[in-house]
This record gives sequence, C-alpha cells and structure tokens, in this order.
Amino acid sequence: MPLPRLTWIAAAVVALAIAGCKVDTINNFPTKPVPVRFVNLMSDAPGLDVKKDGDVVWTNVPFPSATPYQTFENKQTQFDLYLNGGTTSLVSISGSLAAQASYTLVGFGVVNAASALFQQDASLNPSPGNAQIRVMDAAYSAGGLDFYFNTPPNQPIGSVSPQFGMGFGGSTSFVRTNTGDYQLRLVRSSSTLLAFDSGTITLPDQSTTAYYIYVKDSTHAPNILQLDVATGAASDLPNTLAAVKVVNAAFQAGAVDQFYDGTSAATNVAYPGTTSTYYTLPAGPHTVTFQSHATPGAAIATASETFNASTDTTLLLSGANGSLSITALPDHDIAPQSGTARVRVVNASPDVPAFDLAIDGEVKAANVGYTQASAYFDTSDANHKVEFRVPGTTTSLLTLDSQQFGSGQVSTLYLVGPAGSLAKLLTPDSV
Repeated sequence: MPLPRLTWIAAAVVALAIAGCKVDTINNFPTKPVPVRFVNLMSDAPGLDVKKDGDVVWTNVPFPSATPYQTFENKQTQFDLYLNGGTTSLVSISGSLAAQASYTLVGFGVVNAASALFQQDASLNPSPGNAQIRVMDAAYSAGGLDFYFNTPPNQPIGSVSPQFGMGFGGSTSFVRTNTGDYQLRLVRSSSTLLAFDSGTITLPDQSTTAYYIYVKDSTHAPNILQLDVATGAASDLPNTLAAVKVVNAAFQAGAVDQFYDGTSAATNVAYPGTTSTYYTLPAGPHTVTFQSHATPGAAIATASETFNASTDTTLLLSGANGSLSITALPDHDIAPQSGTARVRVVNASPDVPAFDLAIDGEVKAANVGYTQASAYFDTSDANHKVEFRVPGTTTSLLTLDSQQFGSGQVSTLYLVGPAGSLAKLLTPDSV
C-alpha cells in the first residue's frame, strides 16, 4: 500500500521522552541501560567529539557516519558536541533518557550554526510484509524539500503528492509501509527542481530504516545517509543526479541554448547572463553543446564533461566566435552565516590573461587566469569597492565603486567582455 501523506515543517521534531526510572519497589529506583548512538551530519566538521556530562563518549566521529549504540543510565543527561580535539562546545542538548527506549543523537548544520536533535527510535518491529521508515532533513541551506516514496519505480511523480514536506531540521516519526520496490525522490520546494533520485530500491521485509538528507558542499543535488535502525548499519543511498547551471560569457554569440547528449537543458541564456537556478541531469559523462538561440541547429561549442553525483557545477561558455570555450566549474554553495557573504571570482574575458581582485584595497584573489575560478572567500554584506587589477599592481582593469554580495549568500563574480568593454556578471549560486 502507498505511504500515508504527512507534512512536517522544520519544527517537527521527535521530542526526547520525559519518562524516568521504573519503580521496582517502593523505595528502589533502579538504573536501566539506555542505548544511544550518534550521527555526524555537520557538513564542515570532518570529525566530532561528543561528551556526556563532561566526559568524552565518542571521539572523532567522521562526517557523514553513525556510531554503534552505547548504553547510558536512564537519567537527566547532557550531551555536548565539539570539533575533534576542540575545547569549545558547538551545541548542547539535554533531557531525561527513558528506560526501555533507545535514541539517535544527530549533530547537523555547520560549525558556526550547529544544531543537535534527539530522536527516539522505534521500539516495535514491523509485522511480516511491512517495513517502517523515518526521514530527517539535515541538508543545511538546501531549502525546503518534498520527499516522494509512494510510487513504484519509474512512475512519474507529477500526479501524486509528496509524503513529507520538510524544512531544515524537520523530522518525521516512523511510518509503516509495505515491503517491495520503490523509487525515492526529492524535489526542492522553492523551484520544483528534482534534486535526488535513487533509482529502484527495495525495502526489506520487517526493516526499520532512517533516511537522513544532508549536503557535503553542494546544495542542489543532496545526499542521503540510510541507517538501519535495528542493526546500526549506515551507508550512503546513491543519488543518480548532478546539478548544473549555465553562464553565458561569450560576448559575440548573443543568446544561447545548451544541450547534453542532444537533450535541451537551458534555452535563451542572454549575454552576459545565467540560468535562474540549476537543472539536474543523470550523473556521469555527457556531450555538452551550445547553439545560437537565433540560429538553432548547429553547435557553436562542444565538450565532453563528466558530472559526479550529488555535485553542483557551472558550465561557462566564454571567448570570441570561432574560439569559444566550455569550462566546467565545481560549485561549493553552502551558505555562510547571516551578515556574511561568500564569494569567488572567475576570469571569463579572453582578453585578460590574468587579474587580481581587491576588495576595499585588500587583494582577495591573485593571478586568476582565463577560465579559472578563485577559491571562495568570505566578506561582509556591506557595500564594497571592488577592483579587477593587473596582477601584482594597483592598476585597475575594472572598478566597481559600490558592490554588495548579500547576507548569507554564495555568489560568483565574473569578469566578462573584450578588452575595450570589460564588465561584471554577478550570479547568486545558493538559490
């Protein structure tokens, strides 16, 4: 039977039970062992230590992974999460561990905005012919996600409603369904982008599985960690998709259309311009082509590119007619904290062999060659004076007297155009 529809917002959290000790006799309150395990889904924390009431109980838990259960007394307990070897608690969570229950403690978010959640695990096994699942959205800065798991493989999802609509930090309770073959898909609520597709997966009989949605460094094609609640076995559920956006910096080509393996992917991308968001395509190798939108039918640029699963990539078209270039730039678009902007710069002008980028007089990126991207750097969301300079000098190629990048936004700033009419193109990438 299909899964029932449930809708959960980010505040929908499985609360930690407030049950205490069972009274065995009038004057005896015995302690009971309570199993707890820890899951590290904090995307910029390669390893986390966890302390219970000040004592280390897990050390250097890698991202993304889950520990085995460890037993603790059923009493009021506080857990603190630290970077491996660190001395400053990233986040604390406390509550009363209930006897005859087990828990999963999840650390998620990012180091500067860490979160933690207790989830009480299922106490009963599903009956024969059934399985049960739980879903948590720990995909920091990925936006709302709709979770589809109610269709047999290859059935379109346009005619069905999602089981769960969740925001960051949202979690469901355990939901029972029939065993069998399914296809798990995620859609970004804000853009209807198909962001995850598992292909065919099988729910084993009488299994209990938790699905944790998370991001590594790209937010438009997320990852899923699946955890067998009974055995503790954790593994990635592979995404079959990668995400791509298109930037047109070809100053003589006019508006362009982009294809992969002959499939239309982006149409009428003006110069200088970009697609409004990403699209997804099957992960793996593809033949990428661009055509003139005004005179379709003949490729003006072609390249072979491989797109890895659960990654975001910008396809940059640049150069002059007759020598157009396609460049695949890996995107890392997890948003910074509020009040901060994260930026990189790309040299998309064939007439500029290299440049330095200075913000308010400070060089943030040096010697950025044609079709190359700088590393990402953080700056404030205030207005800035931005200069593209001749490398190693203060000679400006292009000056932006008042440029703002946006609070909590990841952006790419392109230098485009020929030598006589250099210009900027600023694209927000974490949308």
